[in-house]
Amino acid sequence: MRRSAIGSVVLVTIAMLPSYGCTSTPSCSIADDGAGTATLTCDDGSSFVIHSGAPGVHGTDGKDGTDGKDGGAGTSCTVTQVNAVTTISCADGSTATITTGGGSGGLPAIPKLEGNYTVHNAADIAILQGMGVTEITGALQIAAAGLTDLSGLSGLTKVGWNLQITFAGTSLKGLENVTEMGGLLIFGGNLTDISAVSGVASLPSGPLVLGDTKLAEANFPNLTTVAADCNLGGAELTKIALPKLTTCTKLYFGNVPKLKSIELPEFTTTNEINVQTFDNVNHFVGITSFSAPKLTTATQLYLLELSFLTSISLPALKTVKGAGGILIRNAKVLPSVSLPELTETTSFQFQNDEALTSVKAPKLTTATDLGLFNCPLLPTCVCTNFGTQLMLDGNCGGNDDAGVCN
Repeated sequence: MRRSAIGSVVLVTIAMLPSYGCTSTPSCSIADDGAGTATLTCDDGSSFVIHSGAPGVHGTDGKDGTDGKDGGAGTSCTVTQVNAVTTISCADGSTATITTGGGSGGLPAIPKLEGNYTVHNAADIAILQGMGVTEITGALQIAAAGLTDLSGLSGLTKVGWNLQITFAGTSLKGLENVTEMGGLLIFGGNLTDISAVSGVASLPSGPLVLGDTKLAEANFPNLTTVAADCNLGGAELTKIALPKLTTCTKLYFGNVPKLKSIELPEFTTTNEINVQTFDNVNHFVGITSFSAPKLTTATQLYLLELSFLTSISLPALKTVKGAGGILIRNAKVLPSVSLPELTETTSFQFQNDEALTSVKAPKLTTATDLGLFNCPLLPTCVCTNFGTQLMLDGNCGGNDDAGVCN
Protein backbone atom coordinates (compact mmCIF):
# COMPACT_ATOMS: atom_id res chain seq x y z
CA MET A 1 0.00 0.00 0.00
CA ARG A 2 1.36 3.49 -0.84
CA ARG A 3 0.65 6.78 0.95
CA SER A 4 1.81 10.32 0.46
CA ALA A 5 2.36 10.71 4.22
CA ILE A 6 5.26 8.68 5.64
CA GLY A 7 3.71 8.43 9.10
CA SER A 8 0.74 6.50 7.67
CA VAL A 9 3.09 4.05 5.98
CA VAL A 10 4.83 3.27 9.26
CA LEU A 11 1.59 2.21 10.91
CA VAL A 12 0.58 0.00 8.05
CA THR A 13 3.96 -1.71 7.81
CA ILE A 14 3.98 -2.57 11.50
CA ALA A 15 0.51 -4.11 11.17
CA MET A 16 1.84 -6.53 8.54
CA LEU A 17 4.81 -7.76 10.57
CA PRO A 18 3.11 -10.92 11.99
CA SER A 19 2.96 -12.47 8.49
CA TYR A 20 6.78 -12.60 8.64
CA GLY A 21 6.72 -14.70 11.73
CA CYS A 22 7.29 -12.08 14.40
CA THR A 23 5.90 -13.04 17.78
CA SER A 24 6.02 -9.50 19.14
CA THR A 25 6.02 -6.01 17.72
CA PRO A 26 9.64 -5.03 16.92
CA SER A 27 11.18 -1.57 17.45
CA CYS A 28 11.57 0.31 14.16
CA SER A 29 13.05 3.62 12.95
CA ILE A 30 12.81 5.70 9.76
CA ALA A 31 15.74 7.43 8.01
CA ASP A 32 15.27 9.95 5.19
CA ASP A 33 17.40 8.90 2.18
CA GLY A 34 17.37 12.43 0.75
CA ALA A 35 16.15 11.36 -2.69
CA GLY A 36 12.42 11.15 -2.23
CA THR A 37 12.59 7.89 -0.32
CA ALA A 38 12.90 6.79 3.30
CA THR A 39 14.06 3.50 4.78
CA LEU A 40 12.21 1.78 7.62
CA THR A 41 14.56 -0.46 9.64
CA CYS A 42 13.46 -2.78 12.44
CA ASP A 43 15.51 -4.52 15.11
CA ASP A 44 14.45 -7.93 13.78
CA GLY A 45 16.61 -7.27 10.72
CA SER A 46 13.82 -6.38 8.33
CA SER A 47 13.83 -3.15 6.32
CA PHE A 48 11.53 -1.45 3.83
CA VAL A 49 12.03 1.36 1.30
CA ILE A 50 9.18 3.86 1.22
CA HIS A 51 8.61 6.03 -1.85
CA SER A 52 7.04 9.41 -1.16
CA GLY A 53 4.09 10.49 -3.26
CA ALA A 54 4.21 13.69 -5.33
CA PRO A 55 3.37 16.86 -3.39
CA GLY A 56 -0.21 17.98 -3.52
CA VAL A 57 -3.58 17.19 -2.03
CA HIS A 58 -3.96 13.99 -0.10
CA GLY A 59 -4.54 10.88 -2.19
CA THR A 60 -7.69 8.87 -1.57
CA ASP A 61 -7.49 5.96 0.80
CA GLY A 62 -6.71 2.72 -0.96
CA LYS A 63 -8.37 -0.57 -0.20
CA ASP A 64 -6.54 -3.20 1.75
CA GLY A 65 -4.21 -5.06 -0.54
CA THR A 66 -4.29 -2.41 -3.30
CA ASP A 67 -2.29 0.78 -3.92
CA GLY A 68 -3.83 4.21 -3.31
CA LYS A 69 -3.80 6.93 -5.99
CA ASP A 70 -0.93 9.43 -6.14
CA GLY A 71 -1.66 13.01 -5.07
CA GLY A 72 -2.11 15.68 -7.71
CA ALA A 73 0.37 18.45 -8.56
CA GLY A 74 0.90 21.14 -5.89
CA THR A 75 0.29 24.85 -6.30
CA SER A 76 3.29 26.79 -7.75
CA CYS A 77 4.65 29.81 -5.83
CA THR A 78 7.21 32.59 -6.43
CA VAL A 79 9.36 34.52 -3.94
CA THR A 80 10.43 38.16 -4.42
CA GLN A 81 12.47 40.42 -2.12
CA VAL A 82 12.70 44.23 -2.11
CA ASN A 83 15.07 45.62 0.54
CA ALA A 84 14.00 43.70 3.65
CA VAL A 85 10.45 42.86 2.50
CA THR A 86 9.94 39.30 1.26
CA THR A 87 6.69 38.38 -0.56
CA ILE A 88 5.50 34.84 -1.40
CA SER A 89 2.81 34.73 -4.14
CA CYS A 90 1.12 31.48 -5.19
CA ALA A 91 -0.93 30.57 -8.26
CA ASP A 92 -3.98 29.89 -6.14
CA GLY A 93 -4.08 33.57 -5.13
CA SER A 94 -2.61 33.20 -1.66
CA THR A 95 0.25 35.52 -0.51
CA ALA A 96 2.50 35.96 2.50
CA THR A 97 4.66 38.99 3.41
CA ILE A 98 7.66 39.03 5.77
CA THR A 99 9.20 42.35 6.82
CA THR A 100 12.42 42.76 8.85
CA GLY A 101 14.45 45.72 10.09
CA GLY A 102 13.47 49.16 11.31
CA GLY A 103 15.20 51.65 9.04
CA SER A 104 13.97 53.43 5.93
CA GLY A 105 13.03 51.10 3.09
CA GLY A 106 13.08 48.07 5.34
CA LEU A 107 16.80 48.37 6.19
CA PRO A 108 17.79 47.81 9.80
CA ALA A 109 18.03 51.00 11.88
CA ILE A 110 21.72 51.50 12.80
CA PRO A 111 22.29 55.09 13.94
CA LYS A 112 25.79 54.21 15.17
CA LEU A 113 27.70 52.19 12.57
CA GLU A 114 30.69 50.37 14.01
CA GLY A 115 33.91 50.21 11.98
CA ASN A 116 34.86 51.77 8.65
CA TYR A 117 32.65 52.56 5.65
CA THR A 118 33.49 53.37 2.03
CA VAL A 119 31.26 55.25 -0.40
CA HIS A 120 31.86 54.23 -4.01
CA ASN A 121 28.61 55.51 -5.50
CA ALA A 122 25.16 56.94 -4.76
CA ALA A 123 23.86 53.53 -3.70
CA ASP A 124 26.33 53.43 -0.82
CA ILE A 125 25.03 56.80 0.37
CA ALA A 126 21.45 55.52 0.08
CA ILE A 127 22.33 52.63 2.41
CA LEU A 128 23.56 55.06 5.07
CA GLN A 129 20.38 57.07 4.66
CA GLY A 130 18.21 53.96 4.82
CA MET A 131 19.79 52.81 8.06
CA GLY A 132 19.56 56.30 9.55
CA VAL A 133 23.30 56.42 10.30
CA THR A 134 24.39 59.51 12.23
CA GLU A 135 27.77 58.24 13.49
CA ILE A 136 30.51 56.07 12.00
CA THR A 137 32.95 54.94 14.68
CA GLY A 138 35.83 54.27 12.26
CA ALA A 139 36.86 55.99 9.04
CA LEU A 140 34.60 57.23 6.25
CA GLN A 141 36.24 57.11 2.84
CA ILE A 142 34.46 58.71 -0.07
CA ALA A 143 36.27 57.21 -3.05
CA ALA A 144 33.88 57.88 -5.91
CA ALA A 145 35.34 59.17 -9.16
CA GLY A 146 31.89 59.36 -10.76
CA LEU A 147 30.00 60.88 -7.83
CA THR A 148 29.21 64.61 -7.85
CA ASP A 149 26.63 64.99 -5.05
CA LEU A 150 27.13 64.37 -1.32
CA SER A 151 23.84 65.87 -0.15
CA GLY A 152 22.61 62.44 0.93
CA LEU A 153 25.10 62.50 3.81
CA SER A 154 23.35 65.38 5.57
CA GLY A 155 22.22 63.11 8.42
CA LEU A 156 25.79 62.26 9.40
CA THR A 157 27.18 64.12 12.44
CA LYS A 158 30.30 62.24 13.57
CA VAL A 159 33.17 60.23 12.06
CA GLY A 160 35.40 58.62 14.66
CA TRP A 161 38.56 58.47 12.58
CA ASN A 162 39.52 60.03 9.24
CA LEU A 163 37.06 61.56 6.79
CA GLN A 164 38.76 61.13 3.43
CA ILE A 165 37.11 62.66 0.36
CA THR A 166 37.99 61.94 -3.26
CA PHE A 167 35.17 62.59 -5.71
CA ALA A 168 34.18 64.47 -8.86
CA GLY A 169 31.99 67.22 -7.41
CA THR A 170 32.67 70.91 -6.97
CA SER A 171 31.24 71.28 -3.44
CA LEU A 172 31.21 69.32 -0.19
CA LYS A 173 27.60 70.29 0.45
CA GLY A 174 26.01 67.51 2.48
CA LEU A 175 28.76 67.30 5.10
CA GLU A 176 27.70 70.44 7.02
CA ASN A 177 26.51 68.48 10.03
CA VAL A 178 29.72 66.48 10.51
CA THR A 179 31.08 68.53 13.37
CA GLU A 180 33.32 65.79 14.77
CA MET A 181 35.95 63.81 12.89
CA GLY A 182 39.37 62.35 13.67
CA GLY A 183 41.16 63.69 10.60
CA LEU A 184 40.25 65.39 7.32
CA LEU A 185 41.75 64.60 3.92
CA ILE A 186 40.36 66.40 0.86
CA PHE A 187 41.10 65.61 -2.78
CA GLY A 188 39.14 66.15 -5.98
CA GLY A 189 40.24 67.87 -9.15
CA ASN A 190 36.97 69.80 -9.53
CA LEU A 191 36.54 71.05 -5.95
CA THR A 192 36.04 74.79 -5.58
CA ASP A 193 34.09 74.94 -2.30
CA ILE A 194 34.87 73.18 1.00
CA SER A 195 32.87 75.49 3.25
CA ALA A 196 30.71 72.56 4.39
CA VAL A 197 33.59 71.26 6.53
CA SER A 198 35.19 74.58 7.44
CA GLY A 199 33.52 74.64 10.87
CA VAL A 200 35.55 71.77 12.30
CA ALA A 201 37.17 72.75 15.62
CA SER A 202 39.76 70.01 16.12
CA LEU A 203 41.16 66.89 14.51
CA PRO A 204 42.05 64.75 17.55
CA SER A 205 43.49 61.66 15.86
CA GLY A 206 44.35 62.37 12.23
CA PRO A 207 45.80 64.87 9.74
CA LEU A 208 44.58 67.87 7.80
CA VAL A 209 45.35 67.33 4.11
CA LEU A 210 44.50 69.45 1.10
CA GLY A 211 45.48 67.72 -2.11
CA ASP A 212 44.72 68.16 -5.79
CA THR A 213 41.77 70.60 -6.03
CA LYS A 214 40.72 73.81 -7.78
CA LEU A 215 40.30 75.68 -4.51
CA ALA A 216 41.19 79.36 -4.50
CA GLU A 217 40.64 79.67 -0.74
CA ALA A 218 40.74 77.22 2.16
CA ASN A 219 39.35 78.65 5.38
CA PHE A 220 39.23 76.85 8.72
CA PRO A 221 38.21 79.66 11.11
CA ASN A 222 37.55 77.43 14.14
CA LEU A 223 40.30 74.81 13.85
CA THR A 224 42.56 74.84 16.91
CA THR A 225 44.52 71.57 17.00
CA VAL A 226 45.52 68.81 14.59
CA ALA A 227 46.90 65.62 16.15
CA ALA A 228 48.86 64.60 13.05
CA ASP A 229 50.33 66.45 10.05
CA CYS A 230 49.01 69.52 8.30
CA ASN A 231 49.83 68.97 4.63
CA LEU A 232 48.45 71.80 2.54
CA GLY A 233 48.71 72.22 -1.20
CA GLY A 234 46.87 73.18 -4.35
CA ALA A 235 47.97 74.88 -7.54
CA GLU A 236 45.10 77.40 -7.44
CA LEU A 237 45.28 78.36 -3.76
CA THR A 238 45.69 82.07 -3.09
CA LYS A 239 44.65 82.00 0.58
CA ILE A 240 44.82 79.54 3.47
CA ALA A 241 43.25 80.82 6.69
CA LEU A 242 44.07 79.07 9.98
CA PRO A 243 43.51 81.90 12.48
CA LYS A 244 43.11 79.71 15.60
CA LEU A 245 45.44 76.81 14.84
CA THR A 246 47.92 76.27 17.69
CA THR A 247 49.61 73.00 16.83
CA CYS A 248 50.01 70.10 14.45
CA THR A 249 52.70 67.45 14.24
CA LYS A 250 54.24 68.70 11.00
CA LEU A 251 53.30 71.68 8.87
CA TYR A 252 53.87 71.38 5.12
CA PHE A 253 53.03 73.82 2.34
CA GLY A 254 53.89 72.42 -1.07
CA ASN A 255 52.94 73.16 -4.68
CA VAL A 256 51.23 76.43 -3.78
CA PRO A 257 52.64 78.76 -6.48
CA LYS A 258 49.77 81.28 -6.16
CA LEU A 259 49.77 81.52 -2.37
CA LYS A 260 50.94 84.99 -1.33
CA SER A 261 51.27 84.72 2.43
CA ILE A 262 51.27 82.28 5.32
CA GLU A 263 49.89 83.68 8.55
CA LEU A 264 49.64 81.54 11.68
CA PRO A 265 48.76 84.02 14.43
CA GLU A 266 48.14 81.46 17.21
CA PHE A 267 50.55 78.71 16.17
CA THR A 268 52.85 77.75 19.07
CA THR A 269 54.53 74.40 18.47
CA THR A 270 55.24 71.79 15.82
CA ASN A 271 57.85 69.25 14.87
CA GLU A 272 58.54 70.47 11.36
CA ILE A 273 57.73 73.48 9.22
CA ASN A 274 58.45 72.94 5.56
CA VAL A 275 57.41 75.52 2.96
CA GLN A 276 58.26 74.96 -0.70
CA THR A 277 56.51 76.54 -3.62
CA PHE A 278 57.02 76.12 -7.34
CA ASP A 279 55.32 75.37 -10.62
CA ASN A 280 56.56 73.52 -13.66
CA VAL A 281 57.00 76.66 -15.76
CA ASN A 282 58.22 79.48 -13.55
CA HIS A 283 59.71 77.32 -10.80
CA PHE A 284 60.30 79.93 -8.10
CA VAL A 285 57.11 81.90 -7.51
CA GLY A 286 54.61 82.62 -4.76
CA ILE A 287 54.84 83.45 -1.08
CA THR A 288 55.94 86.93 -0.01
CA SER A 289 55.61 86.62 3.79
CA PHE A 290 55.72 84.01 6.52
CA SER A 291 54.43 84.89 9.98
CA ALA A 292 54.03 82.81 13.14
CA PRO A 293 54.39 85.35 15.98
CA LYS A 294 53.67 82.87 18.83
CA LEU A 295 55.72 79.93 17.58
CA THR A 296 58.21 78.96 20.28
CA THR A 297 59.46 75.46 19.43
CA ALA A 298 60.02 73.30 16.37
CA THR A 299 62.38 70.55 15.31
CA GLN A 300 62.82 71.84 11.76
CA LEU A 301 62.24 75.11 9.91
CA TYR A 302 62.70 74.90 6.14
CA LEU A 303 61.76 77.82 3.87
CA LEU A 304 62.89 76.75 0.42
CA GLU A 305 62.74 78.16 -3.09
CA LEU A 306 60.64 81.17 -2.05
CA SER A 307 61.89 83.59 -4.66
CA PHE A 308 59.39 86.33 -3.70
CA LEU A 309 59.75 86.07 0.07
CA THR A 310 60.38 89.51 1.57
CA SER A 311 59.67 89.00 5.28
CA ILE A 312 59.89 86.36 8.01
CA SER A 313 58.28 87.05 11.39
CA LEU A 314 59.21 84.59 14.16
CA PRO A 315 59.70 86.87 17.18
CA ALA A 316 59.03 84.17 19.85
CA LEU A 317 60.95 81.26 18.35
CA LYS A 318 63.35 79.83 20.95
CA THR A 319 64.45 76.37 19.87
CA VAL A 320 64.66 74.40 16.64
CA LYS A 321 66.13 71.14 17.88
CA GLY A 322 65.90 68.25 15.44
CA ALA A 323 67.58 66.61 12.49
CA GLY A 324 66.82 69.53 10.18
CA GLY A 325 67.35 72.71 12.17
CA ILE A 326 66.96 75.99 10.24
CA LEU A 327 67.42 76.22 6.47
CA ILE A 328 66.44 79.25 4.36
CA ARG A 329 67.43 78.67 0.74
CA ASN A 330 66.95 80.50 -2.56
CA ALA A 331 65.05 83.40 -1.02
CA LYS A 332 65.95 85.69 -3.89
CA VAL A 333 64.64 89.01 -2.52
CA LEU A 334 64.68 88.48 1.27
CA PRO A 335 66.68 91.39 2.73
CA SER A 336 67.02 90.37 6.38
CA VAL A 337 66.19 87.82 9.06
CA SER A 338 65.82 88.49 12.78
CA LEU A 339 65.31 85.71 15.35
CA PRO A 340 65.52 87.67 18.62
CA GLU A 341 64.64 84.82 21.02
CA LEU A 342 66.39 81.91 19.35
CA THR A 343 68.76 80.17 21.76
CA GLU A 344 69.35 76.73 20.29
CA THR A 345 69.17 75.01 16.91
CA THR A 346 70.66 71.91 15.39
CA SER A 347 71.67 73.59 12.15
CA PHE A 348 71.82 77.26 11.20
CA GLN A 349 71.90 77.50 7.40
CA PHE A 350 71.29 80.28 4.85
CA GLN A 351 72.07 79.34 1.25
CA ASN A 352 71.86 81.19 -2.09
CA ASP A 353 69.85 84.08 -0.63
CA GLU A 354 70.84 86.72 -3.15
CA ALA A 355 69.42 89.85 -1.45
CA LEU A 356 70.26 88.94 2.15
CA THR A 357 72.26 91.63 3.94
CA SER A 358 71.54 90.92 7.63
CA VAL A 359 71.00 87.86 9.86
CA LYS A 360 70.47 88.44 13.59
CA ALA A 361 70.08 85.90 16.40
CA PRO A 362 71.69 87.59 19.44
CA LYS A 363 70.71 84.91 21.97
CA LEU A 364 71.83 81.93 19.91
CA THR A 365 74.38 79.96 21.94
CA THR A 366 74.04 76.39 20.73
CA ALA A 367 74.21 74.86 17.27
CA THR A 368 75.96 71.87 15.79
CA ASP A 369 76.20 73.06 12.18
CA LEU A 370 76.75 76.55 10.75
CA GLY A 371 76.59 77.70 7.15
CA LEU A 372 75.87 81.12 5.66
CA PHE A 373 77.16 80.95 2.10
CA ASN A 374 76.53 82.02 -1.48
CA CYS A 375 74.77 85.14 -0.21
CA PRO A 376 76.63 87.78 -2.23
CA LEU A 377 75.31 90.83 -0.31
CA LEU A 378 75.84 89.35 3.15
CA PRO A 379 79.08 90.50 4.80
CA THR A 380 81.32 87.52 5.41
CA CYS A 381 81.88 88.78 8.94
CA VAL A 382 78.25 87.97 9.80
CA CYS A 383 79.03 84.31 9.30
CA THR A 384 82.40 84.43 11.08
CA ASN A 385 80.86 86.28 14.01
CA PHE A 386 78.31 83.50 14.41
CA GLY A 387 81.19 81.05 14.34
CA THR A 388 82.81 82.86 17.25
CA GLN A 389 79.48 83.11 19.08
CA LEU A 390 78.86 79.36 18.68
CA MET A 391 82.51 78.28 18.79
CA LEU A 392 82.12 76.55 15.42
CA ASP A 393 83.88 76.59 12.08
CA GLY A 394 81.20 77.41 9.57
CA ASN A 395 80.88 77.54 5.82
CA CYS A 396 81.17 81.24 5.03
CA GLY A 397 82.15 81.16 1.36
CA GLY A 398 80.56 83.10 -1.48
CA ASN A 399 79.59 86.14 0.60
CA ASP A 400 80.69 89.81 0.54
CA ASP A 401 84.22 89.71 1.89
CA ALA A 402 84.41 93.52 1.86
CA GLY A 403 81.19 93.99 3.74
CA VAL A 404 81.28 95.55 7.19
CA CYS A 405 79.47 94.29 10.29
CA ASN A 406 78.00 96.87 12.67
